[in-house]
Amino acid sequence: MEHTGFFCALTLGFALSIDSFLAGAGLGMSKVRVPLLSALLAGLVGSLAVGISLIGGKFLLAVLPASLAKAAGFLILFLVGAYKFFESTVKIALRRCGGSHQVDLKCGGFGILLDLYLVPEHADADRSAILSGKEASFLGLVLALDGFCAGFGAGLYAISPWALLITVAITGSAALFAGAALGQWVSDSPLPDLSPVGGILFMALAIFQLK
Repeated sequence: MEHTGFFCALTLGFALSIDSFLAGAGLGMSKVRVPLLSALLAGLVGSLAVGISLIGGKFLLAVLPASLAKAAGFLILFLVGAYKFFESTVKIALRRCGGSHQVDLKCGGFGILLDLYLVPEHADADRSAILSGKEASFLGLVLALDGFCAGFGAGLYAISPWALLITVAITGSAALFAGAALGQWVSDSPLPDLSPVGGILFMALAIFQLK
């Protein structure tokens, strides 16, 4: 059972890191350098978001009947995966439309968040061509939105919290850093958008946990 929980933690960490990798690639292709410290900071922010939601999931696990907790965990992870898959395909379609990718929805800071999510290279707000710690924290917060929901669902299963938190921090940081390095290396060559894979992994993990 312990090895199963570790496998699930790795799967979740990998699924959540895909967006970090693509964000890093977008930054690298825009000639924005991502220092290792900034990548680590973004990964820690993502891990913190997952940790907070895990606490909520573990609390429900303690008060709900086992069968109900299992059903709730499946529903949350599957819906997050389905939403992520749908949202990713919409993102790909928007990027292929050409022209400006700016989405002007003004509702507090939501317009900024949505624009960052569609165009990660806008994370370099000061146009310094280096992702600062503050900018990395904000980018990590944007990338952690899926992780917050997934962490809540994972908390309803027998997944090791520490394994999940460490995995999310390491994979998120490594994916952002590696994506930026690859983006600078390939320059203007387009990279395939693998973001729908994350949604598929979430749904597959939800189904796997039913066994």
